[in-house]
Amino acid sequence: MSARRAVIRNATSRRRRALGCVALGAFACAGVACAQDAGAPAGTSSTPPTLSTVTVQGISYGADAVQLPSTAQVLDRRALTEGKPQVNLSESLSQVPGLIANNRQDYAQDLQISLRGFGADSPFGVQGVYMTFDGIPLTMPDGQGQSQIINLPTVGAIKVIRGPFAALYGNAAGGVIQAYTRDAPDP
Repeated sequence: MSARRAVIRNATSRRRRALGCVALGAFACAGVACAQDAGAPAGTSSTPPTLSTVTVQGISYGADAVQLPSTAQVLDRRALTEGKPQVNLSESLSQVPGLIANNRQDYAQDLQISLRGFGADSPFGVQGVYMTFDGIPLTMPDGQGQSQIINLPTVGAIKVIRGPFAALYGNAAGGVIQAYTRDAPDP
């Protein structure tokens, strides 16, 4: 008797599965049928909807510094040299708020510069911070840069701009570090 009950249960479960599949298919087809558009009645024209005007505003390179969404700090020659051995940028940039320059004591890996949190996970070099030296980019297109190129005894000022400057400088999510050479002494 138990073998017969197993056969009956098996047949019943197959019927339930088949009925469930049919019901699921009917629900799926009903959704597609409801999604179809009836179309426009004959004799009427369907005009596309008119969208409102969208105005996009941006800043140009000649914008006033007060209007920029950033903060900037300039380190002059005195701030760069006073009481510092001028070995690398970590000594000078330590006075900039929001900027962390870790000296790894390994010149094969360069400094680890973190500006607004960008570049903190860089295994080597500078990442997420755009760097220039007299307007010449030191950052590669992929965002990787080397700060060793900046020769500190020749630097007259360093400008650190904190803020989102990807639109103006390219790959500068954390900010920009600009170094400028000092004027040559008179002979």
